[in-house]
Amino acid sequence: MKVRLSRGLAVAALTALSSVALGAFAAPAGAQSAPAENAPKKRIFVAGFKGPKPTSARETLTRGLSDDARYEVIAGEVAPLDDTSPSGVLALAEKYDADVVVSGKTALKKKGWQATLDVYDGGDGRLIESVTLGGRSYDEYQGALASGDELDGALARALGRPRATADNQVAEPEAAEEPNVVESAPAEAPQKLRPSPLDLRLGARLYARDFSYTDTLAQLFPGGGFTDLVSYNLAAAPMPFGQATWYPAAHFSDRWFAHVGVRGGYEQGVATTVAFQGGVLEQAHSLWYAGLRGRLPIEFAPTSHAELGALATFANHSFSIGGAPGQPAQSVFPSVDYKMLELGGDAEWRIDGLILGAYAKYLLVVDVGSGPGQIASAEWFSGTQAVGVDFGGNVGWEISRVFDLLAGIDVRAYGLDFPAPAADAAQDRVAGGARDRYISFWGGLGIHWPGDAPPEAPAADDDF
Repeated sequence: MKVRLSRGLAVAALTALSSVALGAFAAPAGAQSAPAENAPKKRIFVAGFKGPKPTSARETLTRGLSDDARYEVIAGEVAPLDDTSPSGVLALAEKYDADVVVSGKTALKKKGWQATLDVYDGGDGRLIESVTLGGRSYDEYQGALASGDELDGALARALGRPRATADNQVAEPEAAEEPNVVESAPAEAPQKLRPSPLDLRLGARLYARDFSYTDTLAQLFPGGGFTDLVSYNLAAAPMPFGQATWYPAAHFSDRWFAHVGVRGGYEQGVATTVAFQGGVLEQAHSLWYAGLRGRLPIEFAPTSHAELGALATFANHSFSIGGAPGQPAQSVFPSVDYKMLELGGDAEWRIDGLILGAYAKYLLVVDVGSGPGQIASAEWFSGTQAVGVDFGGNVGWEISRVFDLLAGIDVRAYGLDFPAPAADAAQDRVAGGARDRYISFWGGLGIHWPGDAPPEAPAADDDF
């Protein structure tokens, strides 16, 4: 009985070994890689980003991780990760059953765009690594986010959350594999950042003036022996200036009314005398203006944006010449005192630190000055009317968020129309009109009160 039982066990054992051996040789060559192919994907939750353009940065990173077959990106709330303690991260990981939690901060620096990504283990909430990536251009920066290659090392070190196995759960029918698609996250509300409330411009211009008459008797009847009127030409004179534009509502709001501002400026000619007929004449030149400016910011790209402006100001521009005692300067050169309404617009484009600006205004002159010695007085051309234009352009360089270096050229010109002269008017008081033109080159410093900085953006640093 024992002999027969031993033989039966031996036969059974040999049969089992033969089956295993044959099965091993008959198995397909790729069968041993099946467990790796069926390994679970690492579940990643990407929290909301902080800094400039946070939504696009998060979406680009999310798409890049979703395209990697090793990862599954979990859709959910897009609020930034405020509690970065292990318990806070662990609570978020448990909520979404995430193996890894990623949060990010973005910044725009002198050398380009930068993102700092903090990778946390969903199993214990600890910080695994902070990965910093960036690019000099926005496209290069987006490419670095989309590739996600620099995150692979940190993601691989995450132990993750425990997963149920076949020993402690009932197997469910295997569903057909679907493409790894990230669900659309709720749209993130745009950042509410207050714009700059104050712009200052300080500098000095070097200007030239050309005042000349038109349709004088000498011009209309050449060779008639008529005395021509004396024109006034000034080659170059200095004139310091200052301008301020204040947007009161920008101190507390980012709404449309935060872009309605008050503008004022003052310019004063200095240290200029003119030699005339053996004497020295002193001149007084000033300009002040005050009114409103509305602005419309336009963003073309992260490092390229523009601003359009509408202007409406009241201005007073005066120029007078006086001589030493006993010199009849005012009988030769009339003074002007233009009071006017200035209507126009301006534009500024900033691209990678370069500044390009331009403006144009129509000058609706309401008074040219009728006091003693002024051009609309009875001794000169009573009833004179005038219109004018003012336009110019500038270039510059953005030193920082606060300071700009600027240089430009301006042209301000008036056309004067004189009434018909009296029959007994003197020859040197007969003309159809005059042209009064000022051309200047200037340089200065632009100063801005910065608007809101992106929240918790890293301090400005030239290094990535």
